[in-house]
Amino acid sequence: MRTRNFRIATGLALAGAALITAVAPAAAQSRESDTSVVGVWDLVLESDRSPGEWHITLEQDGEVLSGFAEVGGLVAPLEGRVDGEEIMFSVTVPEHDAPLLFVGVVDGASASGVMDPTGGMHSEAAMDWIAEKRNS
Repeated sequence: MRTRNFRIATGLALAGAALITAVAPAAAQSRESDTSVVGVWDLVLESDRSPGEWHITLEQDGEVLSGFAEVGGLVAPLEGRVDGEEIMFSVTVPEHDAPLLFVGVVDGASASGVMDPTGGMHSEAAMDWIAEKRNS
């Protein structure tokens, strides 16, 4: 009896996983078309410890983001993801020990969130940010 219950539970789990796998791409595709972050964004860090004004250029392929960030004469690559309204990207600055991790929420042509200069290792170092998309 115990073996039979295990087989039934295993079969249900596999069927559920197959259903999720089949449905997830369609759900992701509908989210992809809803949120486009392509373009240039003016981002301001709310901190007196770091340069405050950034220019972020984003390219988007589905949920995957790429581009670069400009701050204080420095240009650094970035990569990330957008999932519905949620955005996450990291900026790799050569002189910095860890990537700068930006996490936030997009609302049309504006976005806001938190930047962790330690790449997510020390939340007490986090700084708030806000961004506005430039008109194309």
